Amino acid sequence: MGAHGPEAMAYSPKTRLVYLPIAEGGFRMSDPQPLGAWNFIPGLGVGPSVVSADDPSRGPRTNRLTAWDPVTQRAVWSVPRAGMRAAGVLATGGDLVIQGDVSGTIGIWSAKNGKLLWSFDAHTGIMAQPVTYLVGKQQYISITVGWRGSTPNGWTTEWDYRAQKRRILTFALDAKGKLPNESVVPAPFVDDPAFTVDPARAAAGDKIFFTRCAICHGYGMLAGGAAPDLRRSDVPLSLEAFNAVVREGGLVDNAMPKFDELSQDDLITIQHYIRSRTRDALAGR
Repeated sequence: MGAHGPEAMAYSPKTRLVYLPIAEGGFRMSDPQPLGAWNFIPGLGVGPSVVSADDPSRGPRTNRLTAWDPVTQRAVWSVPRAGMRAAGVLATGGDLVIQGDVSGTIGIWSAKNGKLLWSFDAHTGIMAQPVTYLVGKQQYISITVGWRGSTPNGWTTEWDYRAQKRRILTFALDAKGKLPNESVVPAPFVDDPAFTVDPARAAAGDKIFFTRCAICHGYGMLAGGAAPDLRRSDVPLSLEAFNAVVREGGLVDNAMPKFDELSQDDLITIQHYIRSRTRDALAGR
């Protein structure tokens, strides 16, 4: 994506290869206003001012796990992974490379030639790097599973913040444990037919949502597991409930920030945007 991502790479002193989670894609960047007029938005850890869009000339965004020889500067092997970005990588002394991805698949490959040796369905997307350790003479591999993104990240299955099971999974040779049979079925979209959407307000709400809400609730309101999908939430249907959560901080203990700098009129504007996006979803748009 133009720089080293936060997902950890790994190095094996045995193979002398670096194992890289590589995300690739093209963007076109533009500033919606003169740079000198930009101001940091109080209350946010990030202040979005630059607008990015996929560059269609580069094709779809992809990611892959690549074994790289840092001496010869060449790829020794490479395997594609699901979605636009995958998880951190672990290389072990037993010549194994282990990585999860957005589909919830944990894979183990031969560190030497990239042959897939084993895989496991974790039932939810994975971002974390695996770790390995010994207890007595028994080796274990542990990994935290659960997807936290601002978008579904190119994966067709939607990870539901309330339904997906975040876990620590631990593996060992000849272990017999199994995950329970479960399927993540997203909650239905909710709407109030009596609510009349004002297109101008919805457009204004899009801008507020982008700067204040999208980092957790999803760009374009396409949630990626970091926070609830507001198209499926009853809270924005009631201005009183919406105000209690957003402006009064009713869910601060649940990691939902307090945005008391927003006015009640701002909340109404966001309501129009949420209703607009909900109806788009109900109509299959």
